[in-house]
Amino acid sequence: MSHTKNEKDHVGTILVVDDEPTIRNVLGSILSNEGYRMDFAENGHDGYKKARELLPDLIFLDVMMPGMNGFNACRKIRTEPPLARVPIIIMSAVSNDEYRMRSIQSGANDFISKPFDLDELLSKVKKITKDNGFQKLLPEREDLKIAREDLRDTFNKPREEFGLAPELRDTENKGNARRDAGFTSISSISNSSLGETPTNLTEGRKSVPLSWKKLQRKKGESC
Repeated sequence: MSHTKNEKDHVGTILVVDDEPTIRNVLGSILSNEGYRMDFAENGHDGYKKARELLPDLIFLDVMMPGMNGFNACRKIRTEPPLARVPIIIMSAVSNDEYRMRSIQSGANDFISKPFDLDELLSKVKKITKDNGFQKLLPEREDLKIAREDLRDTFNKPREEFGLAPELRDTENKGNARRDAGFTSISSISNSSLGETPTNLTEGRKSVPLSWKKLQRKKGESC
């Protein structure tokens, strides 16, 4: 059983562009009972303006309308970047392959003939609005993904900064190692110099021969 849903329960917005009041009333009654918010225009020019204002989830375009027919209105809507993705169903009392082909060529997503078959109408509407709703969610999901990555990076930042501590300790250890290496070099030089003392003394005796000889005699006397 059909029922009228509250404003908060609306599942999408549908714009009906048709110069026949009966068609607007029939579609408005059927689809509003399914939970859609309905809006209307009586010709192609007004339909184009309404579409820009509403950015609806689905547009019904009649073919035969004064001023701008449905095919031209569809083409014009498709030139607007914000409207380019909005699904369009072209409807006409003329149901033949030519009209169906022209509908697709003008940029429509589907074609439906008048008078409507209720089951076919609702099936097309639900499928198209569901697919369009998924397409609208894609950018939001991408934004959510980016926000999640930013949050993760922010959360991990202190951890990364803490992770620098070992690197700082390594740098300090390298400094200590260089310092220790310097001390080792100094010690090596000192030990090396001490180890060469006899040689130095031997070389020194040439400059002080008497002192060296006295030292040798004294050594012999003690023996």
